This record gives sequence, C-alpha cells and structure tokens, in this order.
Amino acid sequence: MSGILLSRPPGSDDTLDLVPATFDLVRQLQFLEEYCASHDREDFSDAITALYKRLRQEGKR
Repeated sequence: MSGILLSRPPGSDDTLDLVPATFDLVRQLQFLEEYCASHDREDFSDAITALYKRLRQEGKR
C-alpha cells in the first residue's frame, strides 16, 4: 500500500486519513475482500487504488 502512496506526487496525499472514524480498518478489509471477489481479473494494486479513492471520499464527509 505504501508503494502506491510513494508513487504519488509529493504533497498530493498529505491530508489523506488512512483510518477515518467513518471507515475503520475492519471496514477497509471488508472493502478489499469484496473488491477482490468482484474484480477477480484485476491486481491487488487495483483494489488498493480503489480503497484510496474511497478513503478520499470518506475524508470529505
């Protein structure tokens, strides 16, 4: 997961909350499990990218 963050331009994810109160680690794991089950032809990195997009949405709530 950190590899994806490191590949982003500097400062682009400085405010990203990796464990927002509205989307805790258990819910993140469930998200990844469901994503992988429904996107079985994609890589795990695609699931992580989708998770980061979701975390950005959670940060706007």
